[in-house]
Amino acid sequence: MDKKNGSTKNSYIVNRYEFETQQEFERAKKEEAAARFIRQKLEFAAPEKVLQIYNKVIDEKMFETPVGLQFLRELQMHLVNSPSIQSDKIHNIPVKTKVAETGESTLEKTLNPQEGKESPDAKKWHRRFGVVLLLVFILIAMVISMFVILQTSDNITILNYKEQIINQYEDWETQLEEREQKVKEYEEKYGID
Repeated sequence: MDKKNGSTKNSYIVNRYEFETQQEFERAKKEEAAARFIRQKLEFAAPEKVLQIYNKVIDEKMFETPVGLQFLRELQMHLVNSPSIQSDKIHNIPVKTKVAETGESTLEKTLNPQEGKESPDAKKWHRRFGVVLLLVFILIAMVISMFVILQTSDNITILNYKEQIINQYEDWETQLEEREQKVKEYEEKYGID
C-alpha cells in the first residue's frame, strides 16, 4: 500500500473514501489539498469571514467529491453553531448524485480526458474564459493607447503641466521680444522717439 496517498494497486483512497477511477481519486486529492489550505487560512478568522469564504466556495462549485463535501459540511456546521451568523445567509451544499444513462456520473464526464467531447459545463466555462480574455486584451490595449496619446498630446495634463506652462511662457516671451524688435525698427526707420 502506498502510504503517501493511501492507494493500493487497484484502489484509490483519500480520507478513508475509496474511489473507483484515477480521475475521481485525483479530484479528491486536489479537493483535500484545497480544504487543508482553506482550513489554515480560516483557522482564526471571524465567523463573517468564514461565511464569506464558505458561500464563495459553494457558488464556485469547488468541491464535488465526498472529501470536499465533508469539508463543506464541517464549515457549515461551524457557521450554524455561530450565534453571530443568521442561518438564512448560509448557502446549502449542492450534491451531484445524478448518474447519466451511460452509468457515468457527471463528474466523470467532465474530468474524463479520453472522451472526445467536452461537457456542456466545460464548454460554458471555456466560452466565458474566452470572453474574459478578450476583454482583458481590449482593456490593456486601451490603457496603452491612453499613455501613447498622453505622451504625444500638446494638451496640459496633470503629468506635464509644469513643462507645458514653462513652454507657453517662453513662447510668449519670444513673441513679445520679436514685437519689441519690430517696434524699435519701425521707430528707427521713421525717427520716432
